[in-house]
Amino acid sequence: MTVRFRAMGTEVSVYTPAWSPVTAHSAYHTAQDVFQEAERRYSRFRPDSELWQLNHSAGRVKVSSQLFSALKRARLYFELTEGLFDITVGSALLSLGYARSFGELPASETPAEESVGNTSAGHIELDDESRTVTRPVGATLDLGGFIKGQTVDRVARLLPANVLVDAGGDMMCRGDGPNGRGWMVDVEDPQNPEHSLMTLRIQNAAVATSASNRRRWSLGGAVHHHLIDPRVMRSSASDLAQVTVITTGAEVADVFAKTAFFMGTQAAQKWLSTLPHVAAVLVTQTGAVEMVGRFSPANSNAESTHHWEVVHG
Repeated sequence: MTVRFRAMGTEVSVYTPAWSPVTAHSAYHTAQDVFQEAERRYSRFRPDSELWQLNHSAGRVKVSSQLFSALKRARLYFELTEGLFDITVGSALLSLGYARSFGELPASETPAEESVGNTSAGHIELDDESRTVTRPVGATLDLGGFIKGQTVDRVARLLPANVLVDAGGDMMCRGDGPNGRGWMVDVEDPQNPEHSLMTLRIQNAAVATSASNRRRWSLGGAVHHHLIDPRVMRSSASDLAQVTVITTGAEVADVFAKTAFFMGTQAAQKWLSTLPHVAAVLVTQTGAVEMVGRFSPANSNAESTHHWEVVHG
């Protein structure tokens, strides 16, 4: 049984092997409600969202506990990745014409007047006692895929145990899948989306993919994509075409996939190999496929139910 709806500019799918129509109906509404709530709070494009209001306010702003928590986690990821995960890239996205939800962008945009200041997530002031946020002057915050991953994780926790939640490639695979041996997840070929590079078997783990071949648009005669390298505040010129990360949650998988993409092949291989409970598939611009981490039943042990392995490819 599968239920689908659109949210956060992408298609959200919820799969389960054995739901009754009544359970599927309930799951559909649960998932849709959670995604709609996240959009109302975190969308960069909706004037009624809390994030939009923060981006258009000055000085110290008191925010909800949910947004404050998300901003604190974003800063932790900023520190963990040494600045490569940075939610202030919203300013660069605006300057490059990404001012509306991607589905509403024309094929070609005209340059915006938005300036990109010399700021980073490290300049965001968070006061725990008052739960206030001071945004750096000129900075536009964008929580993007990080929040999409978080929402996938949240929906998966709220639904029956054997379920797969997929939001545009950020997915959480809970339980043993349709046949008791895990969920089959294809890794797309970025040069030919109709072709799969390999198939993974996933149990109680998350998958997230960052690639430059999807959200692309033209601005002033140049082609840009949504993966903004915070070191230059422009679309990344990485030698990687795609990064797929498998780990214990969709939020952290999304963060790690973007970070590895910006690093490029050699640095990403070195960095990812130091992270526990993480595996990745790197695809270079030339089509070479590099695998990092362990893809075998050895990931499952007495202490962990997380499991991933390559089935085909």
